[in-house]
Amino acid sequence: MHTVELPHLTPALRAQRFGTSHTAVLFDDHPFQTAAQYWLDKRDGTRQPETAAMVRGTFLEPSILKWYNETQNKYQFEMCTCAYLNDYIVSVPDGITERGTVLLSIKTTARRTDEPEPYWIWQAQAEMMMTGAELTVFAWLDGNMELKTAEIEADEALFFSITTQTREFVEALKRKEMPESYQRRADDVTRQYQETTPVPREGGDEALELVEEYSLCKARAKQYKEEADDLRDKLFNMAEDHEAITCDGDLVAQLKQRAGAQRFDSKEFDLAYPGLRDQYMTRSSPTRVLTIPKSIIQAASERQHDSF
Repeated sequence: MHTVELPHLTPALRAQRFGTSHTAVLFDDHPFQTAAQYWLDKRDGTRQPETAAMVRGTFLEPSILKWYNETQNKYQFEMCTCAYLNDYIVSVPDGITERGTVLLSIKTTARRTDEPEPYWIWQAQAEMMMTGAELTVFAWLDGNMELKTAEIEADEALFFSITTQTREFVEALKRKEMPESYQRRADDVTRQYQETTPVPREGGDEALELVEEYSLCKARAKQYKEEADDLRDKLFNMAEDHEAITCDGDLVAQLKQRAGAQRFDSKEFDLAYPGLRDQYMTRSSPTRVLTIPKSIIQAASERQHDSF
């Protein structure tokens, strides 16, 4: 393990290493990303778009650190000025004590929570593994605009799992072969195999069973939507010009008016500014559309009917 001053932490140093902020994806414990999605981002060199929450966190981090230092009497932290790296992992803690034995993990969240989120804890354990720190203090600003704090100790029993999983991730990245254990969604498969072949793949009985089950689920979903739409229509008819419906005085439904959505009149724009719209058009990533032959759908429906 070695350290690099943050101004010298180049994209090349990050590219082939696992970022500790994503540790939870390896254990299916991240609410916003999967291991497959992060692996594909690393393979393709795709950086996560900066969200409003990320911008908020970047601006608030120094203030939360100062807030903690001035209101808590236990530790004094400084913003971390270096990254910790080994052959597989790169880690940049938020704050650290002068002796380096305690880390500060700063978070902001719109949720109201009195406990650290599980994916924060995975990140903290990985950061302690990389830095040799014995403790992490969480300081977060939640939806109540209150500064919440909590502490967790380093759990060396987790270090082996984190090391093993990150090594597998990076070695697979070098081979450009995603680990088979990663659960992939349809969009992930499309991204993984950007070049396709028209030659069919033999899937046997398993393929037929999946296709039939998928077809039946789609049919049920369509039926449920039609039933839900019918019930919605009945509620609107009951409400008439009222914005709410009650039962024994208690509110059970609201039907408030909303302003109509603004729509861009592309035809009028093209007439006023010929050719201008084409200069700003971009093409999205390729997609693959799943279609099932009607004969298969019909056969699945008949088999379901016969089973009743």
